[in-house]
Amino acid sequence: MNGDAQITGFYFQGDVIDLNISNHAKQNYGAVALETATVCKIPLAEFDEMAEQYPALSNAFLKLMSREIILKQRMMLVMSKMTAEQKVANFLVHLSTENKLRGYSPVIFNLSMTRTDVANYLGLAMETVSRIFKVFQNKGMISVERRQVSIEDFEKLESLLQDDDTKASINASTISQK
Repeated sequence: MNGDAQITGFYFQGDVIDLNISNHAKQNYGAVALETATVCKIPLAEFDEMAEQYPALSNAFLKLMSREIILKQRMMLVMSKMTAEQKVANFLVHLSTENKLRGYSPVIFNLSMTRTDVANYLGLAMETVSRIFKVFQNKGMISVERRQVSIEDFEKLESLLQDDDTKASINASTISQK
């Protein structure tokens, strides 16, 4: 990459990366696997057949797409309304939630992405993200050992998100968990 890339999301096991129902639509984006990954491409005709055979599949897919829309709306709120500390706290809370939903530890996890990737995603400078990680460590909210993050005080971290307009972000996060 030549530095012109904009990171718009980090995807997890079971996430839908793309929904392209037109064979003629030109894509101006791509995906990079940060860990070993398996991707399943399903042509629309095959998906339609599966959805007819298994109606629950259509329902599950609609729920999944609804969740994706909520998460994208939440990210727009993060980018427009939150302070740098709130953005990083929100990012860590989101990773914790995603891990918990998938049956992994919500308090200890590895960051597959670099600080530069996190900064790009949050619209911050890499130095700002590193500084905030250090501030959170000094306040006892997290501990960081290389790429492993341990959330030491989840309530304190989450409390950073309880200001004014950012409550909507937490509500969107709660909705997406149901």
